[in-house]
Amino acid sequence: ESREISRVCIGRKSSLFAACLQHLGDMVDQLSQDSQGMRAKELKLTDEDQRLITVLVRLVGNLCFGCKFNQNLLRTLEIPFVHGTQNPTMHNAQCCNEEPSAIPKDGSQNSSPSSRTGLHVLLSCTAFSHGCFTLREWAIVAIRNALAGNEENQSLVQQLQEQKAMNTPELQRMGIRVGLGSDGQVTVEHRS
Repeated sequence: ESREISRVCIGRKSSLFAACLQHLGDMVDQLSQDSQGMRAKELKLTDEDQRLITVLVRLVGNLCFGCKFNQNLLRTLEIPFVHGTQNPTMHNAQCCNEEPSAIPKDGSQNSSPSSRTGLHVLLSCTAFSHGCFTLREWAIVAIRNALAGNEENQSLVQQLQEQKAMNTPELQRMGIRVGLGSDGQVTVEHRS
């Protein structure tokens, strides 16, 4: 119980949690810009960036562990995009040939390209797992801690849907076109 009280105090009485999420959002935006035109496997993070993004994700995950206040703060705290970027999460998906970005099915304000929350930033970190060996594992732990026992956070994640399918140059060279049907299912066509 004292650990939870400490976590609540950090979220409620200091700016550490919010500053951590903002810095994480800034890193996601910068990495998205830096990876423009690259495949996911080509993404290289400096040793310093690897350490910093992993530490930030670990801190967010640990502060959310068993602390509904911080879990809710993660979901509700708006994290602005770095000036000059437009929805870098979607940009990263396009550039790194990753899974398409996701938006809530209900079209809530969090689906706006100019708006995102700490939870969206945390989920976006998984896109950089090719550039940092341990990032994916820590992001999974942090996401688990952010969702554990929090129906609102679970609901937000369940409401995510694909925005569009990405036709990469590699697929085009192979004569394959992918699409997204109205039911959200991916379609694959072979062109001759």
